[in-house]
Amino acid sequence: MRIYYLDQPLDKNELEFVKQALAKREGLQYIQIIEHIRVPTVLPTPGKKGVFEEEVVERMQVAVNSLVRVGIKNDVGSQVTWVMPKETHWGVVFQLAIYEVTGFAPYLVQRWRYEGDQLVRGNIRLIDGHGLISEKD
Repeated sequence: MRIYYLDQPLDKNELEFVKQALAKREGLQYIQIIEHIRVPTVLPTPGKKGVFEEEVVERMQVAVNSLVRVGIKNDVGSQVTWVMPKETHWGVVFQLAIYEVTGFAPYLVQRWRYEGDQLVRGNIRLIDGHGLISEKD
């Protein structure tokens, strides 16, 4: 299983939590994490009014290209794990890009949440993105 991230990798405790949760989810004793892969990229930013000049499809292509450069095509037909970045917009765009390339929505590791209007880092949680959109055998 590969774990992809944009801004911050999982620390040792987070990685252990994810491994245990995935093993339990998959009915296994142990999940082997093959790689922890940073997705380096230069992302478009919104303009002065907070609106992107690029259409969603163009932003998703940036994500697909970035993922392809780090080897996501090796995971075609497999479900990977995606660590949601602090910037949730890009986290969602990359989720869609992962689905587009692999055919599976990723497991999502979420660390950021809103408390009122403040974005704060909290405890992580793991969500089966593919399980949310389909039945899993």
